[in-house]
Amino acid sequence: MAEIYINPDRAVQEADRFFDYGRDKRLQLDEIRSVRNAITMDDASVLMGIVKQLIRIESDVMDEAVKADNLGKALKYITGHYLKTEKYLTGYLKDLGIKRVFRAIEKINMDILKALGLDELYYRHKMGYEYSNVDKYQEQMVDHYMSEMCQSLMDRDEYSEETWNKATPEERKAMLTRFMREVNAIMGTDVNPDITFNDLGSGTRGQYTWGTNSVTLNSRYLKGGGDTYMIFRTLIHEMRHCYQHTAVDNPGKFMVSEETLRQWGENFKSGNYKTVQNDGYDAYVTQPIEWDAKNFAGQKQDVAGHDPKYRGSW
Repeated sequence: MAEIYINPDRAVQEADRFFDYGRDKRLQLDEIRSVRNAITMDDASVLMGIVKQLIRIESDVMDEAVKADNLGKALKYITGHYLKTEKYLTGYLKDLGIKRVFRAIEKINMDILKALGLDELYYRHKMGYEYSNVDKYQEQMVDHYMSEMCQSLMDRDEYSEETWNKATPEERKAMLTRFMREVNAIMGTDVNPDITFNDLGSGTRGQYTWGTNSVTLNSRYLKGGGDTYMIFRTLIHEMRHCYQHTAVDNPGKFMVSEETLRQWGENFKSGNYKTVQNDGYDAYVTQPIEWDAKNFAGQKQDVAGHDPKYRGSW
């Protein structure tokens, strides 16, 4: 999805009109932000994605409102629309699945565009969608939001590198377990809530086992500092494998395109998974499920210099 912003040159050209509506604009934007701030107070993890989407909607709406013949009228409508949807978002959001949530948000976008005299085709073009393959771009939108949400957990003090370096091995186990449970909630999966810690040797950081629906991490990473902190990205990676398996077995539960489900399913079949030992690193990292998991977890150093046929959302 493209980032939307106010063009400074256009803002200068429209200065006189902004002056006329300046007071109303500030009041209306305050109301919009109060709606968004009220939503962010909810503790439900899924609302993090909704807030990020509302921020983008707000920016996009402002960009389009500048073009409107009557800026004041457009802003009043937009604010009214946000306020009317506040009850819907705060009252019913917890009962919606992630797929229905993003469809609801898209309807809000469409209603706003209709009020500004724009059409759906323009919207999809502006937001980088291919109109003939909407499911694929909905998948990408959800994937990028979930990835951002999971990786942003590492910015919190309780999961910071500084906290990790000061922690004992037992405290690190507790940190990783809490972290995994939060990632599990973001993804909407149902993984075993307890991590298994085993010595997996020098070449394996972690693994996900579909048969037991559980994650195992290399206990060697519980000692020392430095790059051992990257075990958090490994944990996101392994949880993405849980998501992949769950989506393939429950195709209607998540917003994943048929093409992606097909490629993941084929990769999971016996004999189709590539290993570094047997097939080389390039074959391993460019296969669908590993390319997807590494990019989702932000393991950029692992995928650098490789060019797979399958890219999924990445």
